[in-house]
Amino acid sequence: MLDKAFVQTGVDGSWVECLDNRLAHEELEKLACAIFLACDDDQNQHWFKFYRYRENYADNFDVGTPTENQEIFDWASDQADIVGFGHSFIRQYDWWKPQIVPVRWRIFQKSPEYPLYLAVDVARVQQERNGAEFHYETFSINVSMDRGVSIVSHTGYKSRGRWTDKTDIDIPENISAAVVEALRDSTKAWCGIRPAITWPLYGKEAVLAYIAHPFDWNVSVFQQDIGDDYKALFPREQKDNFRALCKYLSIPPTKSLRRAYAKNPYVIFWHLLLKGYGVEDLNLIQKFYKFDQGIVGIPFSDIHLKNGKVSIPRNNSTYIDWLPLEHYLRWLEKNKSQRAMVNELYRWAKKGINQEMYDTLSQFAQYETALPESLRQMLLRRGLTREVHDLISEAVLELNPNTRNRILLYTPEDYALEYQIGDYEFRLVRQTHDLSIIGSRMHNCVASYRGKALRGESIIVTAKKDGNYVICIELDAEHHLYQAYGPHNQGLSGDDLIACATWIKLCQIQISTLWFHLGDTSEADGWKISKLPTEEILPKMTRDEISRVTKSGVSYGYYSSMAVILEEKRPYCISAPPWKTFASEREYLQYVFPEGKNVWTAAMEEEDLDAQYALGICYAHGKIMPRDTDRALAWLKRPAEEGNVQARMLCQKIQCDNARMNGTYDDRIREGLRLAKLRIEMKQALRTA
Repeated sequence: MLDKAFVQTGVDGSWVECLDNRLAHEELEKLACAIFLACDDDQNQHWFKFYRYRENYADNFDVGTPTENQEIFDWASDQADIVGFGHSFIRQYDWWKPQIVPVRWRIFQKSPEYPLYLAVDVARVQQERNGAEFHYETFSINVSMDRGVSIVSHTGYKSRGRWTDKTDIDIPENISAAVVEALRDSTKAWCGIRPAITWPLYGKEAVLAYIAHPFDWNVSVFQQDIGDDYKALFPREQKDNFRALCKYLSIPPTKSLRRAYAKNPYVIFWHLLLKGYGVEDLNLIQKFYKFDQGIVGIPFSDIHLKNGKVSIPRNNSTYIDWLPLEHYLRWLEKNKSQRAMVNELYRWAKKGINQEMYDTLSQFAQYETALPESLRQMLLRRGLTREVHDLISEAVLELNPNTRNRILLYTPEDYALEYQIGDYEFRLVRQTHDLSIIGSRMHNCVASYRGKALRGESIIVTAKKDGNYVICIELDAEHHLYQAYGPHNQGLSGDDLIACATWIKLCQIQISTLWFHLGDTSEADGWKISKLPTEEILPKMTRDEISRVTKSGVSYGYYSSMAVILEEKRPYCISAPPWKTFASEREYLQYVFPEGKNVWTAAMEEEDLDAQYALGICYAHGKIMPRDTDRALAWLKRPAEEGNVQARMLCQKIQCDNARMNGTYDDRIREGLRLAKLRIEMKQALRTA
C-alpha cells in the first residue's frame, strides 16, 4: 500500500516525507498552521510575512542569508504544527488578493490494481488589516489506468475547479517521480507491461503526460503544435507513437532517429529544420541529435511546428531573431557548400552565438547586396570574426550615413532614467547622429538601431566614465532590459556591472533577458548617486539660448548645433584685407569669426571632436568666413577617424570637388561616385522599407 504525505522543512522549497501520522492525516482545520509569504514593497525591500492561524498573529522578517532564513523557518515550526511557504513575490498593491500556499501533499493507493489518489492541501490566505483570514482547500485527482482520470477536488471553501488547470500549483519533482513510479506499476497490473521511461520529465507536466500516454509520454510535447488531429493520431492505448509521428511529419522512421527520440523527443525539430534546408545526408543530421536544450540558444519550448515545418518565432525568450541567421546559412550554402552550412550551424549549436556575431548577421542580412564584394568574400573565408564585424559595421555606416540627423523624442518617464552613479553618467541618446559615434567608440552595431529608436521600439542608454563610453544599454518602450554590454559587446564585470545593476534597481527596470543577473550591489553603497538634469535638445534652441549654456551643460552636438545656428543667422563672409597678416590660426579666426570663439577655443584647447567638426564645416561651407578646403580637411580629419560619419562624407565630397577642379578625376573618384549613388539608393530603400 502506498500512503505518503509530504511537508516543507525550509524556505528552500524542498518537500520531505512526513513520518508523523497525525500531521500526515489530520484535517488542516484541526492543526495549527503557519504561513510564510515572500514579499517585496515598492522600495524593492524583500522580506517574509509570517501568519499563524488561530491566534491571528502576523509578523515581518527581513530576508537574510540562507542560514538566517532557515533559522526563521525553524522558529516558525516551533509555533505551529505545519508551516507552508509561498514562493511567489507579491507587490504592495497585490497584498489584498488571496494567495494560494501549498502546505501538504498526499499520495494514497491501496495497491497497483486500485486507483491512485493525489491531493494537495492548500491555504488560501486573504490579508486583513490586523492579520489574515485562512481558508483551506483540497485539490485532488483520482487516477485509474483502466478508467482514466476523475477529478475529486473537494473543499471546505468555494471550489476553484481542477487544480491542474486552474492554479499555478506545480507538483514538486520528488512527488511527481513517486506518482509516476506508482502509475508504472498500475500500468503493469492493467495490461502486463511496465513502460520504460528514457526521457526525464518532472512536475505537473510529467503526471499529466503519463496519464495521457502511459506507453510514450514523449509525444506530449507536440500536442499544442498538432492541434485537433492530436487525439486521433495518438490514442492513449497506442504503444508506438514514434512511427505515427514520423508518418504525420513525412520523415523516415530510421533506427537512429528512434533511439534519439526515446532520449529526447525534441530531436524531431532538428531533423525537420535540416530537412527544410535540403539536407538529406543522415550522417550530417545525426550530429545534431545530441543537442537537447534548444536550437542555437533558443529553447525548444519556444519552437513550434507549422504545417510540418519548424517555426522559430521572433518573440522567443532569448530574443534571437532567427531570420538573419537563416539568411546567412542559405547564403553560405549557395556560395560555398551545403556541408559548410551544416558545419556552421553545428558550431553555433555547440558554442552558441554571442552578441557581436548576431550583430554581424543582422547587418549582413539587411545590406548583403550593397556590401563590397571583397568584404563578402572575407566573410566567406573568415566567418564571424571580430575583424569582419567591425568592417561590416563600418561599411553599413558608409552605405547608410544616418540619412539625416534626427532628434529622438522621449517621455518624462524616459528622462527619469538619467542618473549620475559614482563616476558613471547614464544618459539617453539624444539624436541619431550620436548612435554612429557610440558604435564607433564601442565597436558595436548600435548605429543600425536608428529605425527602432525613431519608432520608439528601442531606448538606447549609455554610461560614460572619465569621458569614455563603457556601457551601452537597450530597453524596450516599457523599460524592459533587452541588452547591456561593454565595448566589443563584451559582458559587464567589475565596477561596470555594479554601476549598471545599481542603475537597474534605481530605475526599477524589468529584466526580460535570461543572461543578465544583478548580483551584489553593496559595493556601490558609498557611491554618490544623483539625478541628472535634463539637457535641452540643442537643435530646438535659439541663438540666445544656446549661447547661454554654461560649460557644465555642454554635451555632444552643442558646437555643431551652434555652428549651424550661426550660419543661419549670419550667412555672409568676413574676409581679411590682403595686406593683413596673422601670426596664428587663432588670430585669424578671432578676426573673421569672432562669434565662434567658443567653437574654435574648444577645438584648439580641448581638442573637442564636436568642436573640430563644427569648425571644419564652417571652413567647408564658406558662409560665415572664406571657404578654405585645406583647413576644412585638417579639422575634419580627426572626427572622421573617430567615427563621425558626417565628417567622413564631407571629407569625401571636398576631395571629389578638388579633384574635379585640379583635373585629377580618375577611376578612384568614379568608384567614390558609384558608392555615393549606391548610398542614395540605399537611403531611398530604407525610407520605403
